[in-house]
Amino acid sequence: MPQEIAVRTKCVMTPAETMSAIRDMWQCGRLDEAASHFAENGVLLVEPDRQAIGRAAIGDGFGELARRLRFLVVDDRVVIQRGN
Repeated sequence: MPQEIAVRTKCVMTPAETMSAIRDMWQCGRLDEAASHFAENGVLLVEPDRQAIGRAAIGDGFGELARRLRFLVVDDRVVIQRGN
């Protein structure tokens, strides 16, 4: 009987699915894990006139948002993707 080998394929999410996963992590207080889904030079809009640039700053920005907001709402109409 041939031996079966389990092959794990890489799961690729759409930008909207990624943001929903980030929202779920944020809701659970897993802010660093949520920030790790951003590119190293990724950008999070913390306030209308202030951006967090880079994973460390994004993690801090998520912490700031968590102190001010009870929920994080993701609207897939405003997810912006640059590159692949």
